[in-house]
Amino acid sequence: MTRRLLAVALLLSALTACNRAGANDALRIGALYPTTGPQAVAGIEELRGVRLAVDRINSRGGVGGRRIQLVTADAPTPESAGGALYRLLNRKVEVVLGSHSSAVSAAVARASRGRRVAFFETGAVGAVDREATGGRTFFRIAPMGANLGRAAVAFVGDQLQPGRTLRWAVAHIDDDYGRAVAQGAVAEARRRGLDVVGMFPYDGHNFDASATAARIADAHPDALFVSSYLDDGIALRRATLARGLKVLAEIGTSSSYCHPAFGAALGA
Repeated sequence: MTRRLLAVALLLSALTACNRAGANDALRIGALYPTTGPQAVAGIEELRGVRLAVDRINSRGGVGGRRIQLVTADAPTPESAGGALYRLLNRKVEVVLGSHSSAVSAAVARASRGRRVAFFETGAVGAVDREATGGRTFFRIAPMGANLGRAAVAFVGDQLQPGRTLRWAVAHIDDDYGRAVAQGAVAEARRRGLDVVGMFPYDGHNFDASATAARIADAHPDALFVSSYLDDGIALRRATLARGLKVLAEIGTSSSYCHPAFGAALGA
């Protein structure tokens, strides 16, 4: 996916730069990811994917004989996203890849409006207001969050527990990412005629994992879906185990359960 996105970005970069740069000048591509802060683990992984794609293309002679120069910017929070984008633009970058975080992605979409930039979202799955960019500066090819939630519930129903009528609980961090993925999970459960015994949003800045686990346990679900980041996902899993919650299936997606660090922290 990252290589395909980079190929599109490079095409645009070549088209925009051809009249301003010499044949031997490097093509400058921006990379805007959280490399510090709570989402740094995943942000660094996505940035590594971009670097690998750049190295691969440069090892094959670049684009039309021109090497790619990657210019990076750290955006650990939504509040920092606009400044990070503007720093890249000030360095004469007009094509940017990013941003992993849905909250950062939404902020970048707003900051890009009216600017001479093409921003390609490589990982964030939360909804972005179409009116913010009008499809002129911000482009997403990554799956939408609702698709991830629907796929998780479908996987449990079709592969893990086929034929069972499960009662679902859906826990999620209360932000753009968490809500988008959780709403997809709820929609798929209801489409299948299954009960959703509760939705359990929580504040990522003031998260009480024990209290959230208690609320989930009191609903007596058969299956649990979690849309979280790494640290809060680990904390919630530990809390539900400590609470003695037993379900037929527990599944999460994207920013926690799929990371090796999630399993490592829980002894897998």
